[in-house]
Amino acid sequence: MRELRVGPNKGTRTPHELANLLEGHSRLRGVELDLEEIDYDTDVLIIGGGGAGSAAPCWLASRGRGCS
Repeated sequence: MRELRVGPNKGTRTPHELANLLEGHSRLRGVELDLEEIDYDTDVLIIGGGGAGSAAPCWLASRGRGCS
């Protein structure tokens, strides 16, 4: 266990593995992004597969918004 050094939970003790993920460096550092060109256009973007991320497609489907 160690304390987080940055973020809203700074000072909270957490397992080393989790602290390393939360304090990890951006994978986009040094990557040039063209934000003027849209690669994908979507109404809903679900990121993650936890409880909310897994329930969201079911909730949308129950309201007639199919997945594509």
